[in-house]
Amino acid sequence: MIANTLQIKTSSEMPASALRIATVTGRADDWFFIQELNTIRLKRAASCLIEPQLGDSVLIFDAGLENVSFITAVLVSSKEATSKICLPGGALLETKDQQLTISAENISINGNASVSLNATLIDVNAMAATVKVSHWQSWSESIESHAVRATFAIKTLTSHVNQAISRVRNSLRKVDELDETQAGRVRVSVEGHHQINAEHVTTQARGFVRIDGKKIDLG
Repeated sequence: MIANTLQIKTSSEMPASALRIATVTGRADDWFFIQELNTIRLKRAASCLIEPQLGDSVLIFDAGLENVSFITAVLVSSKEATSKICLPGGALLETKDQQLTISAENISINGNASVSLNATLIDVNAMAATVKVSHWQSWSESIESHAVRATFAIKTLTSHVNQAISRVRNSLRKVDELDETQAGRVRVSVEGHHQINAEHVTTQARGFVRIDGKKIDLG
């Protein structure tokens, strides 16, 4: 049988140290307890990025009863489907059932050339978002957007639409200079009052002009 303890030679003035294989049986805050020596409390070494869990087989550095001992590595995980990687600074990477979760106060992704995201579904949930792009290209089969208030500041807008349908409760539009419409046919249907105010009005027709009303006032 292979021994699970490796003695490390030390000077006569220093306590004996050893590498041991043990099983984690408990935890209190940052301290871990092992099955083989119930009186020893251990801490996770900075080089041991995987967070030990209850039932894991770990490699410990036993520095003696008077010194703090450390878990240096997780050898066998009791829960292979779940794992936590604790990085210095408080960042946490957690895997569970083939799902990866990254937890940190702030996360930055920097790509010198490019950053690509490929997924069947991308879900973004944030209180506020800022996007700064010099050139934007997008292709979509359908777009659905719901907003309480939207504000756009555009210098030049060009759109090519096959069919546009809009339903608006109230519409207010102000054009400082020219407002021009070119269409094959134009039809305006108003249930209530239709009013046009202008300094000059010019109406031209190449063919028939018809004005029909219950009462017509000219002049």
